[in-house]
Amino acid sequence: MSSYVPNRPVPTMIPGVVDGSMGLSADAEGNLSFHVSLRDSGDYVELILTEEHARLLGAQLVAARPDDSFLAPCSVGVRLVAPARM
Repeated sequence: MSSYVPNRPVPTMIPGVVDGSMGLSADAEGNLSFHVSLRDSGDYVELILTEEHARLLGAQLVAARPDDSFLAPCSVGVRLVAPARM
């Protein structure tokens, strides 16, 4: 069991896990986009970080012990193609 205790409030979790895939792309200004596709539905979430914030995130990913208080501002895009499931 992990001893992780966040330094900030943790958002409420959405129950359930779905299979997906992740891709990366960069634009001419150096912004980095993470594209997370959900199943084969066509639905996806895109997280866009500026070049500076992508660099800071990279440093956190390779750190032996990431800083729990690290937050990087990003833009978020959501595309829902599949019909709503209730």
